[in-house]
Amino acid sequence: AEGTGGKDKPSPPTDPTDWMLKTAKGDRIDVGYGYTPPYFDPLHRYGACPNNPSWNQFSAAIVRLIAGCGYDGVFVDNAGGIGGDGCGHCQAAFIKWVSEHFDEATLRQACGGDVAEVSLENPSLVRLRDRWHVAVLRDRLAMLREAGREINPKFRTFPNVGRFQRA
Repeated sequence: AEGTGGKDKPSPPTDPTDWMLKTAKGDRIDVGYGYTPPYFDPLHRYGACPNNPSWNQFSAAIVRLIAGCGYDGVFVDNAGGIGGDGCGHCQAAFIKWVSEHFDEATLRQACGGDVAEVSLENPSLVRLRDRWHVAVLRDRLAMLREAGREINPKFRTFPNVGRFQRA
């Protein structure tokens, strides 16, 4: 991949700090236990956007490396994070998902009236947003599994799913 790693060093296609979960205003979203939980100090915990293509490309490459080392699966910690709620990748993915799964009448019925705008911030779409988060989790775990299966056809993902049950 092209990047800033130098002539002979691979590097991510985009700056990894751009992979972080963000609000619609661009502020970092701290996941689970906060940015610097006491048990982790002085290190930090970061949550990456599951809809960011560069993060997904990097994750799939890591899983292929793991499978190439002979492992038959990977444990995906914090797999059930909030799923992103504001960056451009998430907004676009949510709008696409809604348009693929709901016609106008079904959307109106599901939300109890007219929907002014399909966006993650629309309070009338909270239930749909929760369903979308589960779909994002499902699709990401499947993508990682398929990356491993490029090397080992029996490769599996084992998620620590957290809060996905909310939907």
